[in-house]
Amino acid sequence: MIGLLVIVILMVVIFAVYIRFSSTPESKGEEARVSSANNYLVSSMLNSNVCHGKSLEDAIKAWGNNDKACQQDDMETFIRIEAERMLKAYFGEVRYQGKGGKKPFTLTIKPASGSAKTPIIIGETALSCGTGGIMPSELYNIGRVASMQVKTCVSLAQ
Repeated sequence: MIGLLVIVILMVVIFAVYIRFSSTPESKGEEARVSSANNYLVSSMLNSNVCHGKSLEDAIKAWGNNDKACQQDDMETFIRIEAERMLKAYFGEVRYQGKGGKKPFTLTIKPASGSAKTPIIIGETALSCGTGGIMPSELYNIGRVASMQVKTCVSLAQ
């Protein structure tokens, strides 16, 4: 009798745990999609060629190490121009400009701590979104000289 009672209680507990975890959504919908897209964007940008044999990541490393790459003297301006070109291609001209001139993203290339360089910020310095929220990408470390991250607005309105 006691054994049968233990088996019944065990089955109820297992069934309750099954119901709890089977009702959880597998992804967070729009937020998971935007997070993946942001990670893909940063990764693609870092691996994109900006001149013969050099990627944006190589240019950022040169900037962080006070070197030159792609025969450019002003690496900060060069990186800014190339990153803006890539962002315009990704978002499209209309979305890149944003509503009312406010861009729906922030791209930050931050020098390593202790560096005298100032961060390169493209887009809104204080990103605010009308609907939804802000979704950051992972923080990508570029050697030991800098890190790069993008944040975009998530629209939860369908």
